[in-house]
Amino acid sequence: QIIKYVDESAFIDYKKKKQYIKFFRAQLSNFELIYFFYQTFTLKGSGWIKSGYVEKYELVKNIEQILDSGIRPKEYFSKIIFDWEITR
Repeated sequence: QIIKYVDESAFIDYKKKKQYIKFFRAQLSNFELIYFFYQTFTLKGSGWIKSGYVEKYELVKNIEQILDSGIRPKEYFSKIIFDWEITR
């Protein structure tokens, strides 16, 4: 709900929106971000992909390059510049 509210706020420019959502994302632990990543592939969480919020606001940019399951998040969210891409 917070992300949707910020995204739909006409009085906030895009740069500020990204900053506010970055503050929100910073409150989540790595475990919570990975859980969120997996949830986006469920029926209940599919709205995050449909809305475009995951890539638009890079909601999972802090997770690892390869998860314990062997899944590579970049294969699913190619538009996100992950932290591990920047620190190479």
